[in-house]
Amino acid sequence: MLSQSFVQRLSQDQLQARAGAGDPDAMHELGTRQYGSGAAALAAQWWARAAGHGHAVAMFCLGVLYARGEGVRPDTDAARQWWSRAAAKGVPQAIHNMKVLEDAARGRTDRLKGVPDGVAADEKAEGE
Repeated sequence: MLSQSFVQRLSQDQLQARAGAGDPDAMHELGTRQYGSGAAALAAQWWARAAGHGHAVAMFCLGVLYARGEGVRPDTDAARQWWSRAAAKGVPQAIHNMKVLEDAARGRTDRLKGVPDGVAADEKAEGE
């Protein structure tokens, strides 16, 4: 795994070449750059490729896109699945979101801050 700062310094062409060779860090960075430029659908494609290669942060990012419906069809189940996979790999934000979703399903809503509204509402409704 390459350092994040190294990958961030690569040019777009260098990232494309590395991603084409199967580098999940390059795929994740391409997704991050696409998302930053407002191209959520392209970000979702890159993050899905990175996640398919086991990139944990890309898994978390995909969960966020599905939760918000950015660049993909809103899908609470897909968000939960991606966050669960990222949490299993130790991504702190994914672990937090999974705990919050579990609490929401039990009717406890005091920790919902930071979880996309649609996902939190779905979890609360399922617990009722």
